Amino acid sequence: MKDIRLDKNLLGKLFSETSASYGPKFRDHYLKQYQIYVNSIGHTSDARQKFNSYFLTLNTLLLTALGFSFSQEVPFIQNGGQVAIPFIGIMICFIWWAIVFSYKQRSIVKQKIINYVEENLPLSLYGVEWEILKTKHQGFKYHFFRISLLIPWAFILLYVFIIIFSL
Repeated sequence: MKDIRLDKNLLGKLFSETSASYGPKFRDHYLKQYQIYVNSIGHTSDARQKFNSYFLTLNTLLLTALGFSFSQEVPFIQNGGQVAIPFIGIMICFIWWAIVFSYKQRSIVKQKIINYVEENLPLSLYGVEWEILKTKHQGFKYHFFRISLLIPWAFILLYVFIIIFSL
């Protein structure tokens, strides 16, 4: 979570009103908004997973078509398609990487906002969870987001090798 730094002045804008000016329902509404925001992390994660599945499927289809073209006489693929398909795959992988990177940034910001909100709650559950994970996995440098950012690059390398060996 080091990549993005949130200015304390910006975080201070989270509270549009003080509890005194808001009224007696401030605490209840505060907790309700916190719950909704925490649930949005799950929705963001689900959307990211759907994009990953979509792009994995798309790359699998491209590689299947490419493999089929190398093993069979397929005129529409063999006439330049064996080079064109990997270029299409590379473009798709760049788009995939950009989407995963965007979701990574969004998740980091959400986590930082939750940590800030938890400073005003009795428990700091997410903050402590991340501290425990950092301590437990000290030697493990690449957590899920870093690994998921590498997957499109693995496909890009595969496509580059295919281009080189099909020329």
